[in-house]
Amino acid sequence: MLKSLTLKELGARINSTDELLMMLLSHRMGLSLNVGALKLATGEPIFRPEAEEGRLEKARELANEFGISPNFAYSLLYTIIGESCKQQMIQLQGRPYDRPPDVKTDEEWHRILKQNLVQLTERVAPIYDEKYGSEFFASAAYKAFESSVLMQEVEKLSSKELLVDLGCATGSKTLQLAPSFKSVVGYDLSRHMVKRANLKVAEEDKKKIRFQQADLEDGIPLDKDSASFVMMNLGTAGDMPKISDVIKDVHRVLQAGGRFLFSFYNSDALVYRWEFLPWPFSLAAEINHNKDCLDVHAGADIFSIYAKAYTMQEVESFFPEGMLLNTKVTYPTLSPILPNCIFKIEKEKEAVLTIDRLLADSGMGAYIIVTGSKN
Repeated sequence: MLKSLTLKELGARINSTDELLMMLLSHRMGLSLNVGALKLATGEPIFRPEAEEGRLEKARELANEFGISPNFAYSLLYTIIGESCKQQMIQLQGRPYDRPPDVKTDEEWHRILKQNLVQLTERVAPIYDEKYGSEFFASAAYKAFESSVLMQEVEKLSSKELLVDLGCATGSKTLQLAPSFKSVVGYDLSRHMVKRANLKVAEEDKKKIRFQQADLEDGIPLDKDSASFVMMNLGTAGDMPKISDVIKDVHRVLQAGGRFLFSFYNSDALVYRWEFLPWPFSLAAEINHNKDCLDVHAGADIFSIYAKAYTMQEVESFFPEGMLLNTKVTYPTLSPILPNCIFKIEKEKEAVLTIDRLLADSGMGAYIIVTGSKN
């Protein structure tokens, strides 16, 4: 039997339920925009009276089933449908949410998505360290898990001459690992991220630590056999169309015995096996298979940037002879498919984290982490 709850405890549960309601409403508006995009493509009208009346009548039936006033349910859904039509009209006046029809090649689409990435980084760079992922439980859990794997890999190094961070963003992880190395360099496509990273380098460390703008698909600007450890974390390896070429270049710059860590998006993840969930994932960014891109949440806006999810077998095929894979895990598995609001309660949070740690070898986590060394 459940213990009797205090008003404070009941209030906390009501708050969580209200938050879930807002998440569901937001998710429904997102689905409405998907419908709007399809209507744009097929030429169907925004308002379809027969379809809407059918939904309203179904709301009355469900209200009776769940013990809710049918009139209340009808009026609530009527308001929601009205807002959905309004958002679709706004969409009609703006740009389509899917790949534009005049974009004929993958290369053109990738170029647009790369421009979106630059726009996104300009917006989030000032708040990236404090905000990115912190409001999404599964993303925050992944960052913590990945950090523990990184620390374990650094401890295994026999040489700690040069740390190289590919896709360093604002350099937080780079700077965290920097004390273990004689010199450190971070590269990122975004000048906004690089600028923020360099601002965080203390004056006395500027000879040791540097951050530089670079498009890594054009090559890593380092000498052969110069790096002790190379990392590409937070799924960044999935953000590059030519990731196999980048990995070959990592092989070139790594010293013999040097180690590496790469993070990819996992196409076999449990979160992507669900055809539909009626609430948003608890991830700050997730693969959009309809557009073959990554949808990144930045406040109320969503930026689409290039990304691709891979199977573990595909990831393994990227590494040339001479790069030995040691660790292959995926994380997190369960938390991404749960609504973010349930993690307000500490007991539920710890239970899910325990399950996700146990499932790291299941192959169903949202991210793939591989580590290894150069022979």
